[in-house]
Amino acid sequence: MEAAKRLREKVQAGQITTGVLATDLLWPQLVEFLQKAGIDYLIADQEHGVHGIRLWPRCVP
Repeated sequence: MEAAKRLREKVQAGQITTGVLATDLLWPQLVEFLQKAGIDYLIADQEHGVHGIRLWPRCVP
């Protein structure tokens, strides 16, 4: 929840935030890669992508 708190603080301060919308290109290491890159958020689209619910436990750090 620390990441959500940092994102909320940046938005409230009017700072620019960066994020990624993943539809077809979602893999477990993507979350860690984006964290290390300093990306503020990831939106993982399950409605339009090809990934099922079984992928999620492997994506959450």
